[in-house]
Amino acid sequence: MATFDEAIPPGQEGKITLKMNTSNESGTMSKSANVFSNDPQRPMTKIELKAAVKEYIQVSPGYHVVLNGYSGDKVKATIAISAASDEPLELANVTSSIDESIQYKLTTVKKGKEYSLEINTGTGLTKSFHGKVTVGTTHPKKPKIELVVIGSVKSDIKIAPRYLYFGVIDTTAETTDPTSLVRTATLESMRARATSIERIESSDWIKTSVKSDAKNLKHTVTITLDKSKLSRKGDFREEITVYLQCNKKQETATILVAGKVR
Repeated sequence: MATFDEAIPPGQEGKITLKMNTSNESGTMSKSANVFSNDPQRPMTKIELKAAVKEYIQVSPGYHVVLNGYSGDKVKATIAISAASDEPLELANVTSSIDESIQYKLTTVKKGKEYSLEINTGTGLTKSFHGKVTVGTTHPKKPKIELVVIGSVKSDIKIAPRYLYFGVIDTTAETTDPTSLVRTATLESMRARATSIERIESSDWIKTSVKSDAKNLKHTVTITLDKSKLSRKGDFREEITVYLQCNKKQETATILVAGKVR
């Protein structure tokens, strides 16, 4: 944040005040600000600010918590909170903006000094989420600790490649190499679970076929463009959506096809 004198009389001095927000920061931090003026010789001046931020309370491994796993996984993270000075530290009043997605438990490791906060996905990870966990403290200079918590659900299905480029397609040519209009993508279970493809949705000028291995762990989708229906000239970019069943749960996978018609 910056405040400054907008006009400075000739031969006089002006003041620029810059403030750095050091909340949730620790160690060395650096910020800069560009000052623009009507000085013909130096229309822009850069000011650099550096600070060594001392923590009142140490939070390890940090203020950002990521709970990453597959659907149904019970994922947890443990945050160590401790006093960084000789003043006694007490924690209380743990609250969250995402109580429907997580559970948390605060444990005293060393009274007045060290604590452990466990954050977990409860009965299992069901969806991606983003929110905050706030811990109240007795420290007069840091009355609360705010942790950003992110939940991320990994897909059970791996697609390779996700992007298929067909290059330039000349619809005016008398003959076309059929293989130039064909590409393949592989869909594979990341946890060695049998999957079945229910249906594939695509534009009417895109034809698809599927070949699966004996255990239904790997599916090869063949995408063929119908040259007779490529009437619109210029670049194209289309999505193919594959609907699968994996572990009694529906999954969707998207394959992007692109190219240019001339």
